[in-house]
Amino acid sequence: MLCACLCLQAISLSHAGYIKEAITTLITLSGATELATLSTSALASLTPTPSSSLSFPTNMSSSSSATPSFADETSASIANKAATSQQHRQLYLYHLGTAYLVDQNFSMAIISLQQAEDIRQRCERESSLQASLRVDLPEDVSYLAVPCLVNLSTALHLSGDTKQGLQVLEAALDLDPRSGDVLNNLVVLLSHEATPHSVDHAETCIKRALSLHRKDPRYYNTYANFVLLVQQQPLAAALDVLFEGLEEVPDCESSSLLLHIGNLLASGDTLTQQNEALDYFERAVSADPQNGRAVAVLAAAVERRAEHESRPSSVRLLPDK
Repeated sequence: MLCACLCLQAISLSHAGYIKEAITTLITLSGATELATLSTSALASLTPTPSSSLSFPTNMSSSSSATPSFADETSASIANKAATSQQHRQLYLYHLGTAYLVDQNFSMAIISLQQAEDIRQRCERESSLQASLRVDLPEDVSYLAVPCLVNLSTALHLSGDTKQGLQVLEAALDLDPRSGDVLNNLVVLLSHEATPHSVDHAETCIKRALSLHRKDPRYYNTYANFVLLVQQQPLAAALDVLFEGLEEVPDCESSSLLLHIGNLLASGDTLTQQNEALDYFERAVSADPQNGRAVAVLAAAVERRAEHESRPSSVRLLPDK
């Protein structure tokens, strides 16, 4: 119970922006205090831990119909506790690595998330053995597999190892071919490679993400950026992607699309474009008043408009042609 409470406390601290406090809590909780002493050079020697954490008596009957003896029951209890401990450590290392990632401590994020992934793989290999012991399997934390790999790939990419980050994402895609997060991040990392093959693959990924998740605004934003920055298509092509998103995404979730449209229009140099941008900024705030970025952009746009209107006409924005 204490562990669960501390874990929730750490997550709450992270969400509230107290990242370093969350890291301290999680390090203590996971029993991973030794991570704090590792240097960045430890990454070079980081290897998966061998699958040897569970020990079983050699005299156990292999017959599934045999009545468990006292020794069997004791072994099952030990196996259950060991498995539960591994699952808990995986959970804590995942949150620890994620907190390090938010804190932009990428080397420590890689170490923590890689250890969490090693534990997951080890537990998978041992699951059949646990089943043969008729152990009540601990709480399933397999849902962490893809998020852990996504965060690990992000840490690798931001630390400069995009190639390894892509390999990790491909492994995540094997686990969940429908994951929008995986497909979205593949687009970003593939775009950094900037080869014809990687660009084609990136376009395939974002189109698949959109076909699977038509109501998610994130993928329209990614596709618009891909069209404009990677494929270098005209501004109108990126806007078309975002307008399509507005037709699919619920109004209450459209704030990021509206903000994106406003930003693209604001890059223009005509008065009409600036007026339209301001309108979209206002709509973005109206769709989500808690969108702090939209609120800040709107305030800046209003201030720019006031400055523009106070200037002499000779230095104002170009009139529409």
